[in-house]
Amino acid sequence: EPGRRMLLTRRSPGGGPDTLRVEFASGAARARAHLRRGRADLVWPVPPGLLAQALPGEYRTLARAARPTRRLWLVMRADLPPTRKVEARRALAHGLNRGGLLSASGRRGSEMGEWLPGGRAFDFPRRDAGLVREWLDRGRLGRSLHVVMAYPADGVGAEVARAMQTEWAELGLDVELRPLRGTALAAEALGRGGAQLLLLEAQAPLADPAAELSVLVAPRRGPPVGAFRTGWSTREFDRWIGPQPPETALDIDFAQRRLGEELVALPLLRLPWSWVERAGGVWIGFHPHFGPDPGRRSGALAPPHQSR
Repeated sequence: EPGRRMLLTRRSPGGGPDTLRVEFASGAARARAHLRRGRADLVWPVPPGLLAQALPGEYRTLARAARPTRRLWLVMRADLPPTRKVEARRALAHGLNRGGLLSASGRRGSEMGEWLPGGRAFDFPRRDAGLVREWLDRGRLGRSLHVVMAYPADGVGAEVARAMQTEWAELGLDVELRPLRGTALAAEALGRGGAQLLLLEAQAPLADPAAELSVLVAPRRGPPVGAFRTGWSTREFDRWIGPQPPETALDIDFAQRRLGEELVALPLLRLPWSWVERAGGVWIGFHPHFGPDPGRRSGALAPPHQSR
């Protein structure tokens, strides 16, 4: 069926399955219908809401740590009003309850821990109505502000976006939600205009503090590095992430302090790779950078632990 199903075949000298049937379907209801009929060996990515109920039959949820670390990011664009003002970004940051985000994600995420590899744990801004009003006053933003938040309609962000909107609304911050898919989402995340906030799952290209930092700084020329554009243009880190090889090691404490001051991107949750598979079915391999891999058999890692 054009646009819906593919049939991929190959020779498999290792004795594994030589046919892989892939079907694209959006939404938890359709995914659950496939599970009830026993038609799937693997469901990935896991659609929002699928894990709110027990899985049917012999299906189970599995999770493995990602390398480099995958995170759920709240990007507050430094090149668009009103979030170009650090006061607006701080007001929005102090309007969130981090414990609520963990609950709303269905425990698919975990505590952040370190921000840059080798650095200290991230001190997330606490929810505080007084600080929200103080930063609005400092930025001369009035009693409220209005921004748009874009996020993947089929990702972890879809499970927490509504809870975030409610928390902001309680403190007078008006955040309009914009769920997107495919090319529309990519254009919003990488373009120079559009939504002031982005709620995205992303990981750095390498497990290296300089690579993590390069994702958060807007290059002076060319496209952004990674899956989103922060719009934050600074030369403070050129000695480490510029076009020339760095002369000294990255000062992680300095970098994290500046990231905490500017708050152009907040790492909300640490995200493992997670998927649903049939217990006792075809064994699904795993790649720490790319997630579940049905073709990864020879030299593959040990089967992942069952998380739910």
